[in-house]
Amino acid sequence: MCTMEHLRIAALQTCPVHGDVAENADRLLTVISQTDAHCIVAPELALSGYVFASREHLRPLALKADNEYFQRFITVLKQKDSYLVLGFAEADGDNIYNSAALLGPEGIVSVYRKTHLFYNEKNLFDAGDTGFSVHETNRGLRIGMMICFDWVFPESARSLALLDADVIAHPSNLVLPYCQQSMPTRALENRVYTVTANRIGTEGTGEQELNFTGGSIIVGPRATVLAEAAVDAPCVISAEIDMSASRDKWMTPENHLLGDRRTKLYNL
Repeated sequence: MCTMEHLRIAALQTCPVHGDVAENADRLLTVISQTDAHCIVAPELALSGYVFASREHLRPLALKADNEYFQRFITVLKQKDSYLVLGFAEADGDNIYNSAALLGPEGIVSVYRKTHLFYNEKNLFDAGDTGFSVHETNRGLRIGMMICFDWVFPESARSLALLDADVIAHPSNLVLPYCQQSMPTRALENRVYTVTANRIGTEGTGEQELNFTGGSIIVGPRATVLAEAAVDAPCVISAEIDMSASRDKWMTPENHLLGDRRTKLYNL
């Protein structure tokens, strides 16, 4: 049994059925109901798939934040007293965002819209307008969200660390080979836990095909890899975390990770 300071977090590595929101939701519900963790992170665009020829192709799969599938997830989360971070295509009027929802027993806690769009995403989605934020669960865990390519920009994770995140939930559809090797650095330089939930499989249109790299990874505040998935199979990985470790920002008795920043000298 995890204590109030010691909680379990998990990443779901999936292979969604392209274009079938209902089937993907059913699959996720089954896995979530069987996953023993306080915070569960699913991949980017986990309900729709990723590769689309146009906005018109994507639009029918985009969901409003208050949708029937989320209500089904929330019902399960109430039973488990757990939280879920889930990537989805969000419809808001004429806009479509690459978003992640934080859902919990209390309902929809927050929706984050991807700040840094990758490659052809710029032709499909509108750039995120929510900025970064952190939200506390009913057991005191502070969760912040970033999505996939946001990891390339150190400001993303640092913004969440400055907002006192314990865990950075990182729904992803990674195709470049760099992220998994870099997450220990992101975790260390911010002294936070990171949960990168990636997908596997291949998707394509007539003009483009992408291979997703799997390798979902959970990293601790001292750059320790706590759990790591294979590159080619759906699975669940999890780890027990200690919130006191993510809240201790002292690198040495004389060096505070955030307090020693000399912001007047940074060209930001």
